[in-house]
Amino acid sequence: MKKAIFSALSAALLFTACEETETTTVDITGSGTVAGVVMANIDQTDGLSVSEPVQGATVRISWDTEDLSVVSDGDSRTESAVVVTQANGSYAVGVPTIEAGASYTVDFDELRTQITYNDGSSVVTKDVVFNSSSRTINLKTGESVVVDYDYDEDYKTNIILDKFATIFGNVVVDSEQINTKGIPEIAAGAPIRVEWRDNNNVNKFATTISDSAGDYSINVPTESINGGYNVIFGEYTTTVSYNDGFRNVIGYSTKFEDDNETIGGLEAGVREQVNFSYDDNLVSDLPIFGRIKGNIEVRTNNIPGQLDEDPVAGVIIRFTWNDGDAIQRGATATTDALGNYNIEVPVTFDNTINVSVSEIIISNYEFNNGTNDVTGTATYNEFNTVLSLNKGQELTYDISDTTPNVVVEN
Repeated sequence: MKKAIFSALSAALLFTACEETETTTVDITGSGTVAGVVMANIDQTDGLSVSEPVQGATVRISWDTEDLSVVSDGDSRTESAVVVTQANGSYAVGVPTIEAGASYTVDFDELRTQITYNDGSSVVTKDVVFNSSSRTINLKTGESVVVDYDYDEDYKTNIILDKFATIFGNVVVDSEQINTKGIPEIAAGAPIRVEWRDNNNVNKFATTISDSAGDYSINVPTESINGGYNVIFGEYTTTVSYNDGFRNVIGYSTKFEDDNETIGGLEAGVREQVNFSYDDNLVSDLPIFGRIKGNIEVRTNNIPGQLDEDPVAGVIIRFTWNDGDAIQRGATATTDALGNYNIEVPVTFDNTINVSVSEIIISNYEFNNGTNDVTGTATYNEFNTVLSLNKGQELTYDISDTTPNVVVEN
């Protein structure tokens, strides 16, 4: 007959029901050992799926006290022993058992730790949680059962190791157009934005600006990407040196239009080069000029022998044109004491300049009223013309009028 052992261990496992007279006898002839090594792929810098020993993982050995009983009273209870893995990932725990053997559950709890891996651009670490797992074994007195476990890469739901590719390039702009027009220069400070959609169809983006050499670099995720990437080179403000038709303009502030390029999906670690030139894609054309000059003279008398045209000061000439956005622009010039005017006007894509000369009034106009030479007021009505003007062209437009529209004696 087997003996009932009432040691400190057996005392801990000996139970009596509160309302019952029958006693459950626990037949423990000794103990057994559960041991093993716990691993996980926590160092992925080599790119291989090779697991390493894990320190601090919790291993839980559980059993039902009924399985250790000779006589059952139906008062089942679960007990357990808990151990934490050492630096080499090993663990060992002794548990009570019987000669005939009993069933034990070996639980490997959720493991919270860090993963070290190469995200495609650098070595980084990320906090992760591995899923729990269980094993069932049978253990007899004096036995030692080895239960190894590898968490591998069994991450808990929604844990993703972010992997990246790199989009990089150089940005240039034709900012010096006096001596080197058509030869681009560095575009420093240009805004670059990369857009993509994730698997939930949510728009994502990353931004940067080009450095002093015109270079840029943006890391973009390669996991959970729905489609490719849209690389946007934003509207760029800078200074341009150019010839406006008459002189060199140095450091004129202007804007170049944005543009974009689409590329497909990328694999982690890939470097995709996307260069860009703003070229001459200006938001507004650089102002270039032509010059209109001339002289305005009219007859200031109608006295025989004195029929000369005289220059008129203070006459206002208005010049209008449509800019590249079909918006009408204008400028005015006024004749000086010699009747001369001189103005530079921007030349647009159609080069059409409308010229309007204001009404001219001569208050001391001399004429013969049929009886005597008298003084009156002569009015020359406003008149208009259209000129075609090219960049850098100097166009002369003189006006000479001999006959007033209206003469009124003072």
